[in-house]
Amino acid sequence: MMLLGCGTDIVFNSRFQGKSDEFLSKLLNECELKKINECVSTSKRVETIGSLFALKEAVSKALGFSLFDVGIKNITVENDKKGKPLVSLNSTLLNQIKAYYKISTVNILSSISHEKDYSVAFAVFEGEA
Repeated sequence: MMLLGCGTDIVFNSRFQGKSDEFLSKLLNECELKKINECVSTSKRVETIGSLFALKEAVSKALGFSLFDVGIKNITVENDKKGKPLVSLNSTLLNQIKAYYKISTVNILSSISHEKDYSVAFAVFEGEA
Protein backbone atom coordinates (compact mmCIF):
# COMPACT_ATOMS: atom_id res chain seq x y z
CA MET A 1 0.00 0.00 0.00
CA MET A 2 1.12 3.53 -0.80
CA LEU A 3 0.42 6.42 1.54
CA LEU A 4 -1.63 8.86 -0.54
CA GLY A 5 -2.83 11.35 2.04
CA CYS A 6 -3.57 12.22 5.62
CA GLY A 7 -6.01 14.60 7.21
CA THR A 8 -6.97 15.92 10.59
CA ASP A 9 -9.81 17.99 11.97
CA ILE A 10 -10.89 19.44 15.29
CA VAL A 11 -14.44 20.41 16.17
CA PHE A 12 -15.91 22.52 18.95
CA ASN A 13 -18.60 20.08 20.08
CA SER A 14 -21.11 22.66 21.29
CA ARG A 15 -21.77 23.72 17.69
CA PHE A 16 -23.93 20.56 17.50
CA GLN A 17 -25.85 21.27 20.73
CA GLY A 18 -29.60 21.36 20.13
CA LYS A 19 -29.40 20.55 16.41
CA SER A 20 -32.59 19.04 15.03
CA ASP A 21 -32.87 15.52 13.69
CA GLU A 22 -33.62 17.07 10.29
CA PHE A 23 -30.30 18.94 10.35
CA LEU A 24 -28.39 15.87 11.55
CA SER A 25 -29.93 13.71 8.81
CA LYS A 26 -28.11 15.94 6.30
CA LEU A 27 -24.76 15.04 7.90
CA LEU A 28 -25.15 11.48 9.09
CA ASN A 29 -26.16 8.12 7.62
CA GLU A 30 -28.82 5.87 9.15
CA CYS A 31 -26.33 3.80 11.16
CA GLU A 32 -24.68 6.99 12.48
CA LEU A 33 -28.05 8.51 13.44
CA LYS A 34 -28.90 5.30 15.26
CA LYS A 35 -25.59 5.52 17.12
CA ILE A 36 -26.22 9.06 18.35
CA ASN A 37 -29.81 8.29 19.29
CA GLU A 38 -28.55 5.47 21.53
CA CYS A 39 -26.56 7.99 23.59
CA VAL A 40 -28.16 8.36 26.99
CA SER A 41 -26.77 11.74 27.99
CA THR A 42 -26.95 14.93 25.93
CA SER A 43 -23.23 15.62 26.40
CA LYS A 44 -22.31 12.15 25.11
CA ARG A 45 -24.59 12.69 22.10
CA VAL A 46 -22.95 16.03 21.27
CA GLU A 47 -19.44 14.53 21.62
CA THR A 48 -20.41 11.65 19.33
CA ILE A 49 -21.79 13.98 16.66
CA GLY A 50 -18.66 16.12 16.90
CA SER A 51 -16.44 13.06 16.58
CA LEU A 52 -18.31 11.77 13.53
CA PHE A 53 -18.19 15.15 11.83
CA ALA A 54 -14.49 15.62 12.61
CA LEU A 55 -13.64 12.20 11.19
CA LYS A 56 -15.64 12.78 8.01
CA GLU A 57 -13.78 16.08 7.53
CA ALA A 58 -10.41 14.42 8.21
CA VAL A 59 -11.21 11.69 5.67
CA SER A 60 -12.10 14.23 2.99
CA LYS A 61 -8.81 16.03 3.63
CA ALA A 62 -6.89 12.75 3.44
CA LEU A 63 -8.57 12.01 0.11
CA GLY A 64 -7.48 15.43 -1.13
CA PHE A 65 -10.95 16.90 -1.62
CA SER A 66 -13.26 19.22 0.28
CA LEU A 67 -16.10 17.71 2.24
CA PHE A 68 -18.45 19.50 -0.17
CA ASP A 69 -16.82 17.73 -3.15
CA VAL A 70 -16.82 14.33 -1.46
CA GLY A 71 -20.33 14.55 0.02
CA ILE A 72 -20.53 14.09 3.77
CA LYS A 73 -23.06 11.26 3.62
CA ASN A 74 -20.84 9.33 1.19
CA ILE A 75 -18.51 8.66 4.13
CA THR A 76 -19.76 6.26 6.81
CA VAL A 77 -18.22 5.82 10.24
CA GLU A 78 -18.91 2.69 12.25
CA ASN A 79 -17.02 0.96 15.04
CA ASP A 80 -15.63 -2.52 15.41
CA LYS A 81 -16.40 -4.60 18.51
CA LYS A 82 -13.61 -2.92 20.46
CA GLY A 83 -14.72 0.60 19.49
CA LYS A 84 -12.14 1.28 16.78
CA PRO A 85 -13.57 3.65 14.16
CA LEU A 86 -14.03 2.06 10.73
CA VAL A 87 -14.50 4.29 7.69
CA SER A 88 -16.21 3.21 4.50
CA LEU A 89 -16.99 5.10 1.31
CA ASN A 90 -20.14 4.53 -0.71
CA SER A 91 -19.56 2.74 -4.00
CA THR A 92 -19.86 5.86 -6.19
CA LEU A 93 -17.28 7.79 -4.19
CA LEU A 94 -15.03 4.73 -3.89
CA ASN A 95 -15.01 4.28 -7.67
CA GLN A 96 -14.33 8.00 -8.22
CA ILE A 97 -11.36 7.88 -5.82
CA LYS A 98 -9.99 4.73 -7.47
CA ALA A 99 -10.25 6.31 -10.93
CA TYR A 100 -8.77 9.65 -9.83
CA TYR A 101 -5.73 8.06 -8.15
CA LYS A 102 -5.53 5.13 -10.62
CA ILE A 103 -5.62 2.56 -7.84
CA SER A 104 -7.55 -0.67 -7.29
CA THR A 105 -7.58 -0.78 -3.49
CA VAL A 106 -8.45 1.91 -0.96
CA ASN A 107 -7.73 1.69 2.76
CA ILE A 108 -8.54 4.37 5.32
CA LEU A 109 -7.07 4.23 8.82
CA SER A 110 -8.53 6.54 11.42
CA SER A 111 -8.51 7.68 15.00
CA ILE A 112 -10.91 9.81 17.04
CA SER A 113 -10.52 11.44 20.42
CA HIS A 114 -12.87 13.70 22.29
CA GLU A 115 -13.44 15.36 25.59
CA LYS A 116 -16.17 17.66 26.79
CA ASP A 117 -15.51 20.63 24.51
CA TYR A 118 -13.58 19.27 21.52
CA SER A 119 -13.40 16.29 19.20
CA VAL A 120 -10.38 15.59 17.05
CA ALA A 121 -9.91 13.04 14.31
CA PHE A 122 -7.09 11.83 12.10
CA ALA A 123 -7.30 9.82 8.89
CA VAL A 124 -4.70 8.17 6.65
CA PHE A 125 -5.54 7.24 3.06
CA GLU A 126 -3.66 4.34 1.48
CA GLY A 127 -4.05 2.90 -1.96
CA GLU A 128 -2.64 0.14 -4.12
CA ALA A 129 -2.41 -0.08 -7.91
